[in-house]
Amino acid sequence: MPDATARTLLNRNVRGFLNRFSRAGAPAHYFGREWISLQHRPAALRGLDAAPDGAVLVEVFAGLDAALAIPPELAAPDERVIDRWLGKVPAALSDVLPARLSLDALAPAPRRRADDDPVRV
Repeated sequence: MPDATARTLLNRNVRGFLNRFSRAGAPAHYFGREWISLQHRPAALRGLDAAPDGAVLVEVFAGLDAALAIPPELAAPDERVIDRWLGKVPAALSDVLPARLSLDALAPAPRRRADDDPVRV
């Protein structure tokens, strides 16, 4: 987003993910945390990395059939006491999206760059 500042960078770049989830049937919200809420449940983790030249990579991870939360029986005791999800139960995409939804419905159409256009003579 060319108009993003350091303060608005993450919010502006998460909007596309929110729109895709919402259009697929799961109202999506982002409140500045490390996760995106779908149907009022934590369902996707977002990651961010910035290169020295200013390029930004925003990633979103979600589990299709299982929530991203570490199962309590696999978590260390110190991990179990942390309330990462603010009292909410994390969801898998299959829990919050309409049944039989194709994962392709979540993926945006690839953007074409100007230099990808065929040369016309």
